[in-house]
Amino acid sequence: NALLDNKMCKSTVKDFNGQTPVHSVIRAIEYAADRHNFQKVDNLIEVLKVFSRKQRSNFNEKVGSTDTTVYDLGRMCKVKKVQELFRGYDMILGAIKEHEEFNPQDFNSLWCDSPQEQQCQLEEAIFSLLEDWAFNPQFKIEEHRDYLKKCIFSLDMFDSSENFNRMRNIAKSKMDVIRQDMYKIRDSMAEASEGGKKVIDSNEVPSITSDGPQMIIKVKDECLELGRKSENMKKHVDEEVLVPLIIGVASEVLQDFKEQLGKALNGDCGDNAVCVDDKESVQKILKENQNWQRWFTVAKVKGAPRMKAKTKDYSEEKSWPGSEYLGDCLRAMIVCRGGKESGDTIYQTWLQLKKAFGIREDNGRLKNNFATAGILKGDKHQTPPDMLMN
Repeated sequence: NALLDNKMCKSTVKDFNGQTPVHSVIRAIEYAADRHNFQKVDNLIEVLKVFSRKQRSNFNEKVGSTDTTVYDLGRMCKVKKVQELFRGYDMILGAIKEHEEFNPQDFNSLWCDSPQEQQCQLEEAIFSLLEDWAFNPQFKIEEHRDYLKKCIFSLDMFDSSENFNRMRNIAKSKMDVIRQDMYKIRDSMAEASEGGKKVIDSNEVPSITSDGPQMIIKVKDECLELGRKSENMKKHVDEEVLVPLIIGVASEVLQDFKEQLGKALNGDCGDNAVCVDDKESVQKILKENQNWQRWFTVAKVKGAPRMKAKTKDYSEEKSWPGSEYLGDCLRAMIVCRGGKESGDTIYQTWLQLKKAFGIREDNGRLKNNFATAGILKGDKHQTPPDMLMN
């Protein structure tokens, strides 16, 4: 406690070698262990415990110019007592409470081997993290995605249907709050602009459905005739021949699609639309284009496994070949800036895309969720207000 109270002792301050006090203590423990000075080892471990009670995030300091953290060093320390400390209950619980990264395998081992009371405490800490921080709409939830993937979603505790459903219910309840806010923004958008009124009017911008094929693949019959036209041959041609062919063609025209989309969007909404190749860099790019009104990004060609799954479904639900019903092999996302003119921007964007890609009955599909989301009853209409087209 005296060590903690000493304001001159800061566990994040680095010496000329780039080492923090915690790092130095770990090295001193290893040195003492090599010389069988176990009393000193125990004394120094008590010092580590003091530092761990101060703030778990201090253990995330990088060692020198490496990517190795003090936490990593502790976990890999050759002294078993140090390993047990860094992989132990207090360290992991502290990380969870401070929303810091921890090792999921350490959590899983601890959770599996702990008595029920400690198991429950670990679980409640995780659920508190999800409810109060990770899924909380008051924070930028998107910024928590990597943390959730790395530390949370792979935890063994979610193999329990009870825990999994509890996590899903927390996410759903938070999403309901976000959707209600989105509906309010949509409604105010309609009140603030003529374009906004038209966007939410299903007569002005009606959804367009198409039950027919989205493309005609002329070589399908020739391919089928190479076999015995059996059901097995149909399936093989559909999933193993036509799907790779579609992927090849889509890859060939991906850049053309991107350029056509850019031309369609530029010119009618003030400054040119900003193209974002890497969504991870979107905030940086938009800061460099502060007058942006719209930004768009083009995804990679949809992968073969997903295409084959949809092809199989279409073939069973509609007709052979199911691959002809694939409508989203090339995908893009367009984001319009919020504000009083957002309704006009969204409506103008729709008109530009409609013209550029010839979207109409029997040539494409449009789902105008601006006009239905949160307005019509039923679970399928409790979606974000947006437009989906292909």
